Amino acid sequence: MNKKKAIGYIRVSKEENGKTKISPSQQKESIIAFCKSQGWNLIDILEDRGKSGKDLKRPKLQKILKNVEEKKFDVLVVWKIDRLTRKLRDLLKLLETFEAKRIGLKSITEPIDTTTGMGKAFIQMVGVFAELEWNTTSERNKAIAKNLKENGRVLGAKYLAPFGFEKVNYGKRLDDLKPDKNFPTLKKILDPRKSVRELIKETGIARSSIYYIRNNPIYNKLIK
Repeated sequence: MNKKKAIGYIRVSKEENGKTKISPSQQKESIIAFCKSQGWNLIDILEDRGKSGKDLKRPKLQKILKNVEEKKFDVLVVWKIDRLTRKLRDLLKLLETFEAKRIGLKSITEPIDTTTGMGKAFIQMVGVFAELEWNTTSERNKAIAKNLKENGRVLGAKYLAPFGFEKVNYGKRLDDLKPDKNFPTLKKILDPRKSVRELIKETGIARSSIYYIRNNPIYNKLIK
């Protein structure tokens, strides 16, 4: 069987230079080590330094997208999903492009792995968090966050439902959500009597995914 061909992607913005918790060299080392552990053939690592994640207008990312169209690799590896983008709309756009060419996306530190079914289940939730983190840096989006708190609106450019719920009639409020097939799993994860170790064994969900859910304040409104 041929090895999967992987490309790594690194991004550090101007604001993060010298301040980010993980440097470009550390991101690179992590990508190399991860691909080696998976038995993947890492053919290149591309870096956009001093570039914001607010849009997709980055030279190296555009080169990757060209390689996607030409199907030159099988999986894109990033240290964290916000290295790729901080906009949920752009994340969904990228995922659609990758899926059309059957190219996977893997985040080393998050449950983002579109080569597996479970990874796909969590991709939208993590995208919402990445967008929220970026949004809260501006006054405009502080107003959005305030509106969410006061009116119970669902975050996200396309108002995606949190894990364990689905929208009713394309609603945009928490009241417009209803439990879906993942709700029993969600309830189990939020049960304080369950340890993380137990949950990993019972659900097969990654440790980082469990912490994402347990620390997500939106469930305080949804789960009574």
